[in-house]
Amino acid sequence: MSEQNRRAFIFQDPHGRRWPRLRRVIVVFTLLLAAALIWFFKTLLVHPELKTPASVVPLKRQLRAAINRTEQDDPNAINWQRYYSESKSAQDRLANIRRQMRKTPGAKSEIRLAYYVEWDPNSLTSLEEHAGSLTHLAPEWFTLQGTDSRLVIEPNAHLVTFAAGHNLTLMPLLENLQGNTWQPEAVENLANGTADKRSRFIRDLLAELRRIKAGGVIIDWQQLDPAYRDNYSDFLQQIADALQKNGMELWFSVSPGEDFKTFNIFGDPDAQPGVKFNRPALETFVNNFVVMLHD
Repeated sequence: MSEQNRRAFIFQDPHGRRWPRLRRVIVVFTLLLAAALIWFFKTLLVHPELKTPASVVPLKRQLRAAINRTEQDDPNAINWQRYYSESKSAQDRLANIRRQMRKTPGAKSEIRLAYYVEWDPNSLTSLEEHAGSLTHLAPEWFTLQGTDSRLVIEPNAHLVTFAAGHNLTLMPLLENLQGNTWQPEAVENLANGTADKRSRFIRDLLAELRRIKAGGVIIDWQQLDPAYRDNYSDFLQQIADALQKNGMELWFSVSPGEDFKTFNIFGDPDAQPGVKFNRPALETFVNNFVVMLHD
């Protein structure tokens, strides 16, 4: 090999063809890459549209027509009324429901109640997130304990301030639970006690409710002896009268099952068959019932 060939530039392109070709390849690759990126982001931003299959459209029309069909047009749809109308008490309850449905709800008729427990830090976090959707708050602050029926109060000053700042009505729970144990004697001894003992308890309860600016109290008493059901009704009515005279409300927590044997909840005898009561039903003086669908 001659000395001149050894010194020649290895990438030498005497005809000038290599660089234009490389430039065209780079331009084509750049255009393809740009098109791919545009298509990718377009698929992310475009809302997918699901079209109803043609075979489903007639079915939707049939379902809509069936929904719009009235009971008068379908004799089979009203056969149940023949059996339902045979019960006089059922007719009374149905009439009461119709009256309630005809009432125009007021601006504050809707109740959105939340429970609050001190032992769970997530309770405060959840409350802060959903306070704007609530109307009432039920913290576990009041308990009846011991055979002497002591009223134990454990309020949270920060929560009282929080509720006031978010326009939440405090409805603390009044339970007969100490730790994880229900104490029926704490309620039974008070319900069966003297009038003076009951009056002192109600006076202390009202004072504590005023102190935290509560809207009332929610009673949650469990595992009580049904033999004293009439005394429970008398005692609860005394509490309700005292609360309502002070602009507060009495709410009552109901667990389906034993509570209907322990407390005279409804005045209709068909609602609690086999149980005889000699006192007014709770529905005549309790402002609201809270149904507990757990445990």
